Amino acid sequence: MCYPALWERRTVANFQICLLIFFYFLPLCIITCLYTHIAIVLWRKRVPGSAEKHLRPVQLSKRKSTDSDNRVSSRRKAVKMLVVIVVVFAMCFLPNHTLNILRYLEQLRKVPNLRMFALIAHWCTFFNSCINPIIYNFMSDKFRKEFRVAFSLCCHCGKARTPRGSMVRYQMTAANKRNLTVKISNSNIK
Repeated sequence: MCYPALWERRTVANFQICLLIFFYFLPLCIITCLYTHIAIVLWRKRVPGSAEKHLRPVQLSKRKSTDSDNRVSSRRKAVKMLVVIVVVFAMCFLPNHTLNILRYLEQLRKVPNLRMFALIAHWCTFFNSCINPIIYNFMSDKFRKEFRVAFSLCCHCGKARTPRGSMVRYQMTAANKRNLTVKISNSNIK
């Protein structure tokens, strides 16, 4: 097994423990705290910045029953998605960090099927990079809708058909790296 030549094995083991703390537990704690805060905000009666404050009481009472049910359902889906994202992050990164700790504490001889464990541990780390959009796709209707629009832009070279049979053209220009302008124009096809 290879070890850094300039450090003693115990120093490398301590370094790996620091990596575990700063690159696993700290990010896990941060995303858990932030997503918990988001979940709490989503469970409140009124989300900050919602459009309800601009409606008159008569308009609000007519919309309340259907909008309330849709809003609660949408919020529950969002909270579930946030929980899944955190759990997937924890599950994907833990095997690799565990492998590194075991390696430098010289405990790998006790691990059966070491090569398979190492392969799966590294694969899980890379897998986490691609699983989030898949989770968003399965758990968010809005993400799925916007992804279809973006995908149709790629497949149809800037042209996408709308359900009514009209053609929608998307033109994207960037003046610099920070500003992006999107122009949408409809034209009926006859």
